[in-house]
Amino acid sequence: MKSKLLLFFLLISSVIVNAQPANDNCENAQEITVTTSFQVVAFDLMTATVNNESACSGDSLDDYVDVWYQFVMPTAGKLSINGSVAINGFNIYDSCNGTELICFSTSNLVEGLVEGNNYTLRVRRRTSQNTPNFQEFYIYALEPLANDTCANSENIVVDSSLQTINFNIVEANTNNEIGCEGESLQVYKDIWYNFTMPVNGSLEISSGTSINRFALYDGCNGTQIACFSDSDFYASYIDGLIQGQNYTLRIFRSNLNNPNSQSFTIRAIEPTFPSCQNTESLTVSTTSQTIELDLDNAIYFYEYGCEAVADSYADFWYEFTMPAVSNLYLNMTSYLDAAIYDGCNGNLLDCFNENKVLDDLVSGETYFLRVFRSQSTSPSFGDHFSLRTYNQITNVDCSSAEVLPILTANNTAIYFELAGAQFDTQETCSGNSDYIADAWWQMTMPITGNLFIDTPGGNGIAVYDACNGNELFCNASEGSLDSFKLIDNLIEGNTYLIRFFNTETSLFESEFQTMNLRVYERAENDACANAESIPTITDSAQEISFYTLGSEINEEFGCGTFNLEDYVDVWFEFTMPNLPGNLTITSYIYNYYAVFDACNGNEIYCFQGSDQVEGLIPGETYILRAFQRQNEMFHPYAYFDIWVDGTLDIPMEEINSVSMNFFGKNTLQIQNLNDQASLEIFNIMGQKVISKTLNPSYSQTMEINEPTGIYFAKLYSDIGTATLKMLVRN
Repeated sequence: MKSKLLLFFLLISSVIVNAQPANDNCENAQEITVTTSFQVVAFDLMTATVNNESACSGDSLDDYVDVWYQFVMPTAGKLSINGSVAINGFNIYDSCNGTELICFSTSNLVEGLVEGNNYTLRVRRRTSQNTPNFQEFYIYALEPLANDTCANSENIVVDSSLQTINFNIVEANTNNEIGCEGESLQVYKDIWYNFTMPVNGSLEISSGTSINRFALYDGCNGTQIACFSDSDFYASYIDGLIQGQNYTLRIFRSNLNNPNSQSFTIRAIEPTFPSCQNTESLTVSTTSQTIELDLDNAIYFYEYGCEAVADSYADFWYEFTMPAVSNLYLNMTSYLDAAIYDGCNGNLLDCFNENKVLDDLVSGETYFLRVFRSQSTSPSFGDHFSLRTYNQITNVDCSSAEVLPILTANNTAIYFELAGAQFDTQETCSGNSDYIADAWWQMTMPITGNLFIDTPGGNGIAVYDACNGNELFCNASEGSLDSFKLIDNLIEGNTYLIRFFNTETSLFESEFQTMNLRVYERAENDACANAESIPTITDSAQEISFYTLGSEINEEFGCGTFNLEDYVDVWFEFTMPNLPGNLTITSYIYNYYAVFDACNGNEIYCFQGSDQVEGLIPGETYILRAFQRQNEMFHPYAYFDIWVDGTLDIPMEEINSVSMNFFGKNTLQIQNLNDQASLEIFNIMGQKVISKTLNPSYSQTMEINEPTGIYFAKLYSDIGTATLKMLVRN
């Protein structure tokens, strides 16, 4: 019985040993002949010996089964190995038990193998992933690409016919190099071509995918002319190439082993000049009209646009006759270009790709308009434009200035359309110039005092003492809160010139331009020597109004600052009463006050808004200066309350604990309102436009649905008053 069992186990062991693959270890590697032809190599890992080893050099240990092969590299190119699935892994060594050259799973295009050298190939799987499926791999060698380097670039003949060039960039060498000039190093594969340009013109290239990138040089290792990623939808163009010049073309990609889209189309194009055809007649007037473009039936030609820039354009042609004495305004989307000609296929008068005013077209003449768009523009954009005319204005220079009516302290509003002026590059303020239009007015100052000008933000204003005279004031870029200007010290009976100007790009934010003009007499208490007496001060608040609109503008210091700024001020005189307490003044935050011991004397205290002045001596006379920054003076709160407060001091921050904030275009926020309060809102003219009662709340908001402009909010509550200046945009 024992002898039978022993015989049985010997037979089983013999079967197991005989079932192991012959190439189960490196020393018994099976020799395969690798050629440039595709071949399939089957293997058997089901009975291979299990080894506790690494997959790749340096990996952690695991249980693997493997088989071994050896081969001679037949070419100086690459070796393609494909194991189909990720469970198949491969290692290539320079010999049995030699140095590992590469380790990978599934498939790879192996570079750097030397023609004629012998190599050892290991095929492996984790024991846990070993199945009888997919036990084969495909292997073949590739011949080296002839045009893998600039020096070996392939010559192609480029002409006006569209030709397709097929390539196999997957087989190219991998390089760590720069893509386009200025980029950082990256791993790329590239192939090279050279050609001679048959015409003066452009090169059209398309591969239909952005994974292909192109660079054009004026020679091998020459200067880069263009570098770009191809479009998924449209051809790319390189302009300005010279007939007879030889160029080098590089195609490269970072998607290294993607076998798709390995072709491109190429042709040379000599751009044409646009030809007027199939024009649509338009009737232009002062009423704006919008013209839709028929993009569904657009035909694209490679031709010149503005400034001889060539591209694939669709052209839309129109003709119109200019009405009497007017300017033409064209409102183009950012995806459209336009050109004006004096006839069909006539002389080009202007070409542009933005909103444009044409002020030199002749009344009664017929003109031709070309509107064109690039094929690379998405069809959802640039599908219309609008146009209209503006009657030309006559007061386009100081010699033709329009005479204004006599100005008063009440507002005089001037409305006009600056789009009817002449546009050219000229001086704005002294020493500066821009492409602008301007209009002129003449005024005679009815009083000695100040001129107030209110203009919408973005417009420029200048005042001169005569036509071609001295510039008295100029602001070329009015800011949103600085569009109200006071020009001081004008003389009664003198004639002055007012100039209004704007750039073409910001002119059409409103249909009409506006100036609001007022004049103010010199303030009687504009100087310390003429200080106005304040009535007897008591322990009850009395309101004192002041008038700085007629004050001179002085560059001087404010409170606690070392910066010179433009201020206006008025002066008061008061006697400190024999009452217990401190002198108290409450006012708007943009009003400033300073107390002096005498006219031109020592400053005792200076503050902003509201505060108390301590240590004043009963019976003594003091000077009070009320002043404002020139750019903060245009509000309706030109007054202050003054009294002697004998109660305990209340910190001003507690009085003003209720806060107002303005955000967005027209939203006012009120916070920390603990008691019922009343809210009043005034416009820049001091007119009350909103009045309402507010209930207590931690936070509440309201929209101010008033015309665009400067407004002032004043909130009255039991603990004090809060004020806020706002720029409303509706």
